[in-house]
Amino acid sequence: MLGALGPRESTASDVIPELVDLWLAIRDKPEALADSYENDWKSLQLVGHTHFYEVRDRFNQNRRPEDLLFLSRTCVNGLIRFNKMGGFNNSFHHTRPGISPLTLREVIHDWSVRVSKTKFIATDYEETLREAKAGDTVYLDPPYAATKGRYLPNSMDLDRFWSVLEQLNKRGVYWVLSYDGHAGDRDYSSALARPTELAKRRMMVRVGSSPFPRVMNGRVDDVTESVFMNFDPDEGVETNLFNVVYDELSGGMSK
Repeated sequence: MLGALGPRESTASDVIPELVDLWLAIRDKPEALADSYENDWKSLQLVGHTHFYEVRDRFNQNRRPEDLLFLSRTCVNGLIRFNKMGGFNNSFHHTRPGISPLTLREVIHDWSVRVSKTKFIATDYEETLREAKAGDTVYLDPPYAATKGRYLPNSMDLDRFWSVLEQLNKRGVYWVLSYDGHAGDRDYSSALARPTELAKRRMMVRVGSSPFPRVMNGRVDDVTESVFMNFDPDEGVETNLFNVVYDELSGGMSK
C-alpha cells in the first residue's frame, strides 16, 4: 500500500523490530542489501538446502535484516513465520531456487526510491497513531482473527484495537482496514461485526488463494478479504483504492 500510493510524507511502523530494520536497510543501503542476498543465493546454489538452515540459525542468533530478507525469499511460499520463542521456523522451499539476485536487486532499488521519505519506527500501533491528526489517512493491516498463533505477538487485544479506531473517528483521521472475509468454505463473518459498526464503507476483494492450507494439506482455498473505510470516497477514489488494495493483497497473500 505504501509503495502503491506514494504519499509525499509517511510513517510506517511494526511491532517486530527485525522487519523495521529490513525496511530501513531497503531505504538506506539498498546496494549492500542486494549484495548480501546475492552472496547467500550463490552459496545456496552451490551448497544446497543446508545453507538455508545455516542462515536461519544465524538470523535467530543475530537478527540481521539481510538474513531475514534471504529467508523470506527462499522459505516455503515466502511465509515469514516465528515460533513462540521468536525464532524463524519456516523451512526451505526445495522446489524453488529463490528469486534471482538481479531481479531482487532491481526490486530493492525501486522500493528504496519509493520509501525514501518514509519514517520507519518499531513500536506499538497505538503509539504510532497518537501522531495522526485530522485529515491524515491511516492504513491498518492487523493480524486477522483467522490467523491466531502465526504472528508475533501471539495474541492481539481486539477490544483495545477497536477503541483506537473509535478514537481515530473522533479525531477526524481517515482509516482503511484490511481484515477477515472468506477462505474456501470458512466464513469469518463473526469477526467482522465490530469493524462494520465503526466503518462507513466495506468492500469485498477477491485476492486469490491462501498459501496456508496449500502448505498444510494441499488444499486450495479461494480468498475474499474485507476492506473497511471510515469515510465515503467518491467513485474515482474508491475504484482506485480497490485496484491498489487488490494488487497489494493478491500479490502478498501473507495472511
